[in-house]
Amino acid sequence: MSLRERLRRHGVPEAPELPAGVEPAEIRKDGHTITIHLGRNDSAPLLTALFLFMAMLAATVGTAFFLFALHDAPSPINWVFGIFIALPVVVLIAVALAPVLRRRWVRTFVEISPDLFQVVWETPLLRRRQTIPMDELEELGAHGADQGVGLFRFLGGGHLIAVSDRKMITFAKDFQPERLRYLRDLICHTVATM
Repeated sequence: MSLRERLRRHGVPEAPELPAGVEPAEIRKDGHTITIHLGRNDSAPLLTALFLFMAMLAATVGTAFFLFALHDAPSPINWVFGIFIALPVVVLIAVALAPVLRRRWVRTFVEISPDLFQVVWETPLLRRRQTIPMDELEELGAHGADQGVGLFRFLGGGHLIAVSDRKMITFAKDFQPERLRYLRDLICHTVATM
């Protein structure tokens, strides 16, 4: 079943057809809210293994430094010294991996309701929500994406950038113009049919 047919079932009769290879994974409707699951990056298992390896390495190095600091005598000063050496190792690795995990582990959803347009993304450790007021979407429908008002861009790999005059989320590169055109049309049609 095509995207147009599935959205027609969910009350969006004039939704445009997606370009080839841009089919989302899932579409749901709960009351007046339409949820479109935009997919997930396939590199998550590899990054999970990498993250676990780096975490084990950080724990090993941190423990070694901690025990080294306590080698002479378990005095309070040595305890503090060991903690201050071990913790930065873990923090530095976490900071280094954070951009990779944010880009690669994200599962992205678009939720469209009569009042809000929401971009929801999930990682194994975090669920966050970006809310765009519906009046910005109405401006998008009135002026088009070229005006820079409420501009939404689909990206490759199941990721999404949401850009408005006040907010921006960045997950990936490799901009695909056909996804921008599709999402703009989908939002305009959805708002018009609610």
